[in-house]
Amino acid sequence: MTKRREPVVPALIVIGLVGVYFDYITPEGNRCSCSGCGDLDYFLRRLTEGHYRSTRIDLHASVVLDKRRPLEAHPGFAYASPMVDLCLQPGDVSRFADLARGSFLADALRNDLVGENNAFAALVRGADEAEKIGVPHGPLDEVDVERYCRWWRTRGARTGVLLRDGTEYRVTWHEPVTVGRDTGSETPFLDWAEGGGHGDVLS
Repeated sequence: MTKRREPVVPALIVIGLVGVYFDYITPEGNRCSCSGCGDLDYFLRRLTEGHYRSTRIDLHASVVLDKRRPLEAHPGFAYASPMVDLCLQPGDVSRFADLARGSFLADALRNDLVGENNAFAALVRGADEAEKIGVPHGPLDEVDVERYCRWWRTRGARTGVLLRDGTEYRVTWHEPVTVGRDTGSETPFLDWAEGGGHGDVLS
């Protein structure tokens, strides 16, 4: 597994049930995130007004992931989904089990040494089980941004690309897919960003 110091996309902007957050990589290669309450319109308005200049990154061509629909129907998806690393190349997986092997904290969680019915213990066991049965990734494994978005997209989420038009930002949304199937491009958001597709101006 090889990690790039540069992100594959500028940022991943996620719309959840209680607000919007985005993950990004600083010019120095540090992983950071910003979050806040409010909808996408509010986020884009603040972006246009320059409230995120401290990130020192250009959010043009960032990936947008709207998780609200699947989370409203299945809140447990928040725990079942993999995690994302913007610097992973397509197809790469960073296994939690590899990181936790020999970890005192992980062992304590596995053995319920921190209390019964601990949610973190359940996640650790889920990650261990995912490795045992050979699934592509478990709930604490990190995957590349394309696979992460596809996981959510095939469960009812929608994806798009954030584009800058002068001083305003808009999101070009992809067509919805049949839940459980995604027969489109392996990198639909990258294709759309490079093609400069047009969408609704939301700012």
